[in-house]
Amino acid sequence: MGRVRVRRLPQPAVAALRARHTRPPGGRRFALVPLWRPRTENVRADFLSRVSTLQLHDYRLRPAVFSALDAAWGPHTIYRFATRDSCQALQPPHSGRFCALFFHPDAVWTDAFSALWAGEVNWVFPPVPFVGEAITALRSSGGPGTLIAPELRSEVWWPMLRARTSWAPDIREVRRLGIAGHVLSHLAVAHGLRRDTPLLAFRFGGRPGALAVRAP
Repeated sequence: MGRVRVRRLPQPAVAALRARHTRPPGGRRFALVPLWRPRTENVRADFLSRVSTLQLHDYRLRPAVFSALDAAWGPHTIYRFATRDSCQALQPPHSGRFCALFFHPDAVWTDAFSALWAGEVNWVFPPVPFVGEAITALRSSGGPGTLIAPELRSEVWWPMLRARTSWAPDIREVRRLGIAGHVLSHLAVAHGLRRDTPLLAFRFGGRPGALAVRAP
């Protein structure tokens, strides 16, 4: 059996490929051997991956839905995944503060994952492929924030939010927002997020330790 080494893969891709074998029709069996490289050693591939991903995820909550959550759980001080057009209207003096994928003169930072999240009340509505990484970044910061994520229980990051019948200990409250087609301002580009996909809002309150909220 031959071996094919696939280099420069992100961690989720490595996890998906490990222990899988491929047998081409009429050919010899071979094994894929994924080799993970950290982002610092994989800058070009990581950048291209994020560019292509963000181009397929261009949406935001309807202003009224955002305002209700901002009034209840905010005020939020920064929008972690946004463009100039998709950034929500944060309350003064935080108006217009967002992280962008590309350099923009109005953005406070380029690439949310390379910024410090501590000391902020983070508004986090990442593209679906980045939800797991966003949960890790929010928890690592130790600070409060709101995460918007689809209710996709088959995703690898779902156990990071819910264990059996309870939400994770650092989740203070969970709200069902409705299906994507009703609560998003536009769904022109939403790869992997269907109009009937339920969206949830999670209020993170900092370090784990509080009583877990029961799953709705």
